[in-house]
Amino acid sequence: MKILHVNMVLSGGGLEQYLFQTFEELNKKDYKNIYLYGEDIGIDSSLPKAKTFFIQYVTHQHCKNLNAKLKMVQDILDKENPDLVLIHQVLNSYLIHLLTRQKPSIRFVHGFKLICPDGRKTLKTNGKICPFPLSYLCQARAYLFKCMPRNPLIGLPLIHSCQRIVKIHQARSQIVVSSEFMKKILLYNGFQEKLINVIPLFTHLPDLETQSVSNNDSFILSLGRLAPEKGMDFLIRAFSAIKGTVRLVILGNGPAMEDLKILAKGLGISERVSFPGWVSHNEIEAFFRKCKLVVVPSISPESFGLVGIEAMSYQKPVVAFNSGGISEWLKDGKTGFMISPRNENELAEKVNFLLERPDVAKQMGKEGRIIAEHRFAPEIHISSLIAFFKKTINTHYHRRRVISY
Repeated sequence: MKILHVNMVLSGGGLEQYLFQTFEELNKKDYKNIYLYGEDIGIDSSLPKAKTFFIQYVTHQHCKNLNAKLKMVQDILDKENPDLVLIHQVLNSYLIHLLTRQKPSIRFVHGFKLICPDGRKTLKTNGKICPFPLSYLCQARAYLFKCMPRNPLIGLPLIHSCQRIVKIHQARSQIVVSSEFMKKILLYNGFQEKLINVIPLFTHLPDLETQSVSNNDSFILSLGRLAPEKGMDFLIRAFSAIKGTVRLVILGNGPAMEDLKILAKGLGISERVSFPGWVSHNEIEAFFRKCKLVVVPSISPESFGLVGIEAMSYQKPVVAFNSGGISEWLKDGKTGFMISPRNENELAEKVNFLLERPDVAKQMGKEGRIIAEHRFAPEIHISSLIAFFKKTINTHYHRRRVISY
């Protein structure tokens, strides 16, 4: 079977790392991967087991020379003839229309851009998850909650584009999400339950026999895009209350990096907080092996939180804000601690607790590894995904036969 994967960028974040690992696993099953993307963000990354096509900004809402670029996509469809199209983060409704009208299609909803004009599904005035479905009322709510552009010349086209994409997928595509939380979000945005399949993400299970940690080089680890919604500022303020000489390592790049460095300096802890920047997936392994624990401080809803199960696979306890789908993999008091969002005091308290009780932290890490092996191993995810591929293809051609009659 040949799968055309469509996504906005080649490499960069957790979504792209998930894709590349999925390519490897599908290739083991003799599935062929094709990757179409619309933006090169300049990060070198090897792309395993996939034939790639780059058409600049064809996946984006705004794309110059769109008709010519859609013809290039059509040429790819004609030449490669994929059995199925798997659409990830794509914001161009015309591209989605072209792909879904010809081939069986699945939309993997990784985040909120499909049903939220701002893409973060958060009311900025109070920091809470937005409880409202996508509609033109979102433009009015922008004035109340500052959750999207207040200029209607900007906001209304965003809403219109989201609505058009939603209608296309509701009529033509099967849907995959990684958590029950995301399924709930789609249900109150009008998607039919029978079209939605929940397939939790996966992580590779590293060999732990070679894992040795020196107390001299261990640290607290957090990683992700350095943007306000990821809550790294809450982590840094909490870390200022952490006892001892343990260090904090924050991996990733983003617009908030300089502000975070200034914050650490202002708190007098800049010598204990390091920002190595973006590192490759292979390099991240060394950080997971050496750290004492992992913190996931996101203050906006996480569709899943892949870094959490990666930490569990390395037998590391996780401390995280209870946001979005995190509660579906983090077991409070068993594999780490789940605390109320934005609560810096509780965050510091739980981190101190684990640092002062290495035996408890070790046991939580072991429990996390067991859960990772039983629920989040690659074979579990890939088997479910392949079964959904086959179901989608059968449904597509059965529907076409019925319509032809």
